[in-house]
Amino acid sequence: MLCLAQCCMSASASMVPLEESELSDVSGSGLALGFEDLRVVMSPTGYIEATGANVLPNLPYKRADARWYGVSLTAASSAGGDGYHFDGTPCVSNDISCPISAQGFLVPNDNPLILRVWDYQGTSSSGRQYLRRDGTGTDVPTVLELLFPDWHQPLKGAFWGEIAVGLDQGIAAEGGTASGHYLQSLTILDNVSLAGTNVRWMQFDQRTNPSAVSDTTFGLTANLRITGDMRFAVNQAEGSENRLGMVPSFTHREGLYFTDVDTFLPLGSLHYQALIGDQVPGGGDFILELTGIPNVEAVWQDFYAHAPGVATHLGYERNNRPERYGETHGHWRIGDQDPSTNTCMSPGNCPGQSGIVFRSAGEASTFTVFSDRPSENINAWESNCTGADSCNPPPRLDNPRNSTAYHQVNLGDVNVEGILMQQLRITTCSTVNGAC
Repeated sequence: MLCLAQCCMSASASMVPLEESELSDVSGSGLALGFEDLRVVMSPTGYIEATGANVLPNLPYKRADARWYGVSLTAASSAGGDGYHFDGTPCVSNDISCPISAQGFLVPNDNPLILRVWDYQGTSSSGRQYLRRDGTGTDVPTVLELLFPDWHQPLKGAFWGEIAVGLDQGIAAEGGTASGHYLQSLTILDNVSLAGTNVRWMQFDQRTNPSAVSDTTFGLTANLRITGDMRFAVNQAEGSENRLGMVPSFTHREGLYFTDVDTFLPLGSLHYQALIGDQVPGGGDFILELTGIPNVEAVWQDFYAHAPGVATHLGYERNNRPERYGETHGHWRIGDQDPSTNTCMSPGNCPGQSGIVFRSAGEASTFTVFSDRPSENINAWESNCTGADSCNPPPRLDNPRNSTAYHQVNLGDVNVEGILMQQLRITTCSTVNGAC
């Protein structure tokens, strides 16, 4: 369903389809995109590939090839309904172990995606304030943006992969027993939400020196907000083909799980930092760059978002941070940050775990868990040194919780705060000699 709506209405107002006679009164402020029962499902043998090149015999390298098969985007397990594996057999239950749902997902028409043009206050690369907080300003640049809703039905994404090393003909030797090593794997993303994600396109000033001549181009910024769970598995069920290019069947439980994942990654900031593309002269290579921060004090103050009244050289405060800190600084969390859900320290199924979890193929199968680390005894470190510049590895300290009889183990949570991307430049090097 596609609705045309005035997107400047208050957040509490509902969007409704317009009759043709009403279209003449619409300002064209944006498009409201509400998708119902939308599914994207590739054939389980359809793939995206990255192929390597044959390596000369006298080099210490081996050719590597990779394929990603059956990419799908369907409804998450919370939507209910049936699910099935890549080989078409039904799932035991439509949960994180089930790659494809029989249902589509929904972006509701009362909380749709929005595609519109908009004017935003912000700081230019030269430090100019384009738009004041009272809404007035001159020469304000227009931004084209795609806004994801603040809620949508959770999504499920999945694919199965194949990586081969040392195959002379690459993965093209599918369906047989080619010489070399290969591994087939399953990746499932479940209960995924993109709520709050936005992508913006704008005219961007590339200059980093305010006195330089203006050099404008097409720029993109993106605030990526992603939450959900992930499973990565390699254990195939009994009777699975386990041959190159043949659809495998994976067991229901085994794998590495990341639960309660919460990611926010800001790529660029409106008006003074953007993702841009450029070509490498002389061939087909290209440059993808998240531009650097201009050497302008007004830009520093906005980008680094220090607390008011705190000298910038003193760093950040844990409290009293301005709102902009949470807009320019990202985070990456795995787990609910609650130690009580990381208590899987003995054999058993350990239900209700949150964080990074390893599971065996079944409760009848076990694996050995070890998490040793270097000793913290400084004297022990020094006693391993036989000279000023020669030290043996420090002694290791065994974890008393190591076990040979685990069915599942929780490794804990991850919490990375304050991710700040000041500049990123990627250059391809395939066709132009000396491009890198």
